[in-house]
Amino acid sequence: DSDSDSDSDSDSDGDGDGDGADAVSNAMSHAPTEMSDGALDDASDAPEPEPMDEGEDGAPAPPAGALIDAKAPPPPAAQSGALGLLDEDALAHLATFLRLKDLLCASLACRGWKRMLGPCVRALSLSPPPPGARVSLAQLLARASERFPAVTDLQLRGSLVTDADVAAAARAYGGLISLSLAACDGVSDAAASLLGRALPALRALDCLGCRDLSNGGVRALVAACPHLRALCLGWCDVTDNALLAISSACPELEHLDLSGCGRICD
Repeated sequence: DSDSDSDSDSDSDGDGDGDGADAVSNAMSHAPTEMSDGALDDASDAPEPEPMDEGEDGAPAPPAGALIDAKAPPPPAAQSGALGLLDEDALAHLATFLRLKDLLCASLACRGWKRMLGPCVRALSLSPPPPGARVSLAQLLARASERFPAVTDLQLRGSLVTDADVAAAARAYGGLISLSLAACDGVSDAAASLLGRALPALRALDCLGCRDLSNGGVRALVAACPHLRALCLGWCDVTDNALLAISSACPELEHLDLSGCGRICD
């Protein structure tokens, strides 16, 4: 009888172990880290999911409630913050309230801001660095064209501006519509001739105070820029011959400033 009882006890112990193993196996089959064979069969029998809508960049948009991979780069709107929600016109209007220095700082914040704020700058004003500076005006123009490629209105200021600087401006911004060289004493006929060849779309040019600009430079300029609408030659070394060239080459001219041109006769 005692042997029978011990055998019965051992059988009950074995049944308990079996029940525990079944419980562990059953729990593992429902663990979220693995999928059981039954779940695989159910997944194969399930209908195919509907195609997801494509996002703005052509990539499929994740369904509602889907998990996002933490290692994946955020979308452009998230990279640029609230600016990513604004269109080009709104950004251009916003940029009008910021100084150039502020726009430069903002464009350095991240690549998204640089990509979005760069095209918003349409007008730029630069002066030559002081003598002994590490960078030249030509280098500043080259760097500015990389960060602000959409500039169409450029102003170069100061008596230190040279013909070489004007040539660098033409290389950096070949699509200029308006250019101001007012009070740039170092600009001569060579720069005017180059502008005519490099900036055929030029509509407005201010050469006030460019005393070395004469008839030859004006003739070369207007011959290559027939769409000029505003031209300032105040205090330039021009005569009636320059006026004849302007009148015949620029039929769209609306504004002409000859202030201080003492060699112009009645």
